[in-house]
Amino acid sequence: LRFKGRGWFKTINYNQSGFSLENNKLSLSKIGNIRIKVHREVNGNIKQIQIKKEIDRWYAIIITDDKKQTICGSKIIGIDLGINNYLVDSDGRKIENPKILGQNLQKLKHLQKDLSRKKKGSSNRKKARIRLQKLHLKITNQRTDFLHKLTTKLVRECKIIIMEDLDIKQMSQQKYFNAKNMMDASWGKFAQLLDFKAESAGCQIVKVDPRNTSKTCSQCGSIQDMPLYKRTYECAKCGFVIDRDYNSAINILNKFSGSERTCVERISSTPLEQEISVKQEALTSTHVR
Repeated sequence: LRFKGRGWFKTINYNQSGFSLENNKLSLSKIGNIRIKVHREVNGNIKQIQIKKEIDRWYAIIITDDKKQTICGSKIIGIDLGINNYLVDSDGRKIENPKILGQNLQKLKHLQKDLSRKKKGSSNRKKARIRLQKLHLKITNQRTDFLHKLTTKLVRECKIIIMEDLDIKQMSQQKYFNAKNMMDASWGKFAQLLDFKAESAGCQIVKVDPRNTSKTCSQCGSIQDMPLYKRTYECAKCGFVIDRDYNSAINILNKFSGSERTCVERISSTPLEQEISVKQEALTSTHVR
């Protein structure tokens, strides 16, 4: 057993009954009438209301039976996740990494130092803690907003999205990876949101083995070492020069389409779109996640 101190309970759930919403006034059983700000129209029948506290504000999360269907696009792309560019696809498009933590890092350090200097149990310490919590919440909201917009855009444009099956936890523990920026990028949450939205829209997410996607030439298939500081891929065999992340995105798409180059293969003149056209229906249950 634990002592339930002040501020322990931060959520209240109302399932099926005990609530009503009319004219921006929320009526809750055993609480009363509360005037709220409804930031968008509530569609459908309300099935559940969750009252949630975040720092010093209360929010009402309204769950209805309304269903919104997102329609997926027709493109087939491979995407490579990174630090400098958050995402590069096989069409050559780049999405810049906002590096949200880095934008707020100096202010975060200042508020953390300010909190550490306050006397424990004092009112000033409580105020300092609230200021620090609000900044952490702002960082989280900025990151979530970026990920929601990016994943929605990808699902609306694409029919099949191929990405690497990364072990993010293991990668973050390697000394040669930039773990702070990797965690700030939230690749795991990106993949989670993309899977959820793609499933409801009829889009397919395929995850392939990430081995050698950055080291392999997308034209001739030769493999060479590519340290992280090298941002341009220059093939020592065929002389092909390409951006490192763009090359990786093409290799990810080739792994799905079955058109991976090997060292003994000649460079094909067949357009990439024609190569994968016969492979579009080759998805199996072991590939889709």
